[in-house]
Amino acid sequence: MTSPKKTISPLADDVLIAFATQMIEQGKLDQVSAKQLEKVIDDYRTASEDKLKIFLDRLTPELRYTIKHAYNKFINGGFTKTNQGVSAYRLKDLRPRYRKELDDAITNSLALVKTQNEQTMLLLEKKFRTWATIPSKDLRGSLTNKAEMLKGFKENVTGDKDTQRAAWKHLGFVIRDQSHKMTAAMDKITGDELGAIGFIWHNRRDQRVVGTPGGLYPIVKNPEVHGNHYEREGKFYLLRDNWATENGYIKDGVYADTLKDGEPGIPIGCRCVRENIFAIDDIPDKYKNLITEKGKKYAFEFE
Repeated sequence: MTSPKKTISPLADDVLIAFATQMIEQGKLDQVSAKQLEKVIDDYRTASEDKLKIFLDRLTPELRYTIKHAYNKFINGGFTKTNQGVSAYRLKDLRPRYRKELDDAITNSLALVKTQNEQTMLLLEKKFRTWATIPSKDLRGSLTNKAEMLKGFKENVTGDKDTQRAAWKHLGFVIRDQSHKMTAAMDKITGDELGAIGFIWHNRRDQRVVGTPGGLYPIVKNPEVHGNHYEREGKFYLLRDNWATENGYIKDGVYADTLKDGEPGIPIGCRCVRENIFAIDDIPDKYKNLITEKGKKYAFEFE
């Protein structure tokens, strides 16, 4: 699962439709006072907040299931792909920290979804104010026919399909992005706690990778937010103060903390992953020049 089912709309358009219908039926549309409008807006806000709470309550179990699915996938197989050479039993002591990342991902997702919905509701409120206070046939559709008025309302205020699609697209993006950030955080915890020297950067090798020539996003617009991840494929980044560097087994190279947009999976929308490197022998061949003579002797002793 990558996005929740549309069991309830994340928009508050039906709340507005109810208000607009009531105003039209009572013949109040042509002479709405500022005081009356503010009362309607207050009622709308209350109803919208109630609806948003219902939406989040219904969304939470499915959102939790979706993100937990990514969590279980990591625990049951994804870990071994990004942490070669580490026995699965060593995960046991890290489980509490992994669980915290799961809980944080769910909490962050709900907060981001709530913020997006609140912004959408404010946008609808602004459109509603314009529609309710400007007696324009272009906005109303009609100034006398109730059915035409309601039709005009739906077309000009709540009928923006692009806004509705954007809301659902954003919802799916938030869940996917938080899932990626969760697994990236768990990989980082593993590397930090179990003594990784560094990691190899891996992107998804598809047209969505930022910086891919001829891809969907060939131009890097803001390196500090999302860098060129196409160029980082296969590159080896050292972790600061790692045991191998401190013991003089490897030279200084490019450190992960110098990346302006962060490590794999951390930048917004990043789907990249890190492959933690724990042993000197596992450093990629093209980076073997980082190994000192002392490091080669050390590695030889443990062959």
